[in-house]
Amino acid sequence: MPRWVRENLCLTDADLVRAEPVIKRAEEIWKRHYIDEGSCVIGAGIGVLYIGRGQRAPRERIIIPTPGQGSGAESMKAVLDFLHLHGIAAFEVYGRLD
Repeated sequence: MPRWVRENLCLTDADLVRAEPVIKRAEEIWKRHYIDEGSCVIGAGIGVLYIGRGQRAPRERIIIPTPGQGSGAESMKAVLDFLHLHGIAAFEVYGRLD
C-alpha cells in the first residue's frame, strides 16, 4: 500500500465535504491576517494531495486560494497550523510569477 494512502496524506471528495467547515474557518482566518507581500503570483494558496474518483495517484489541489495578489507566505503559517491541528495535511502552493 502506498505511503500516502497508509498515512492518510491525501483527501477524497468525501473527505473534502467533511472538512468543509474547517476549510471555511481557515479561509476566514487567512483573510483576517493576510499581508499582501512579495511578487504577484498566479495559482498560489494552500493545497492538499487529492485523489479523485477513478484516479490512481494523488495530485495537488488548492483548497484555499491566496486572498490577494502576493504569496502571503508569512500570514499562511497560522492557517497551516490550524489545518494541521484538525488533521488536514495541507501545504503551501507557491504558484507562478505573474
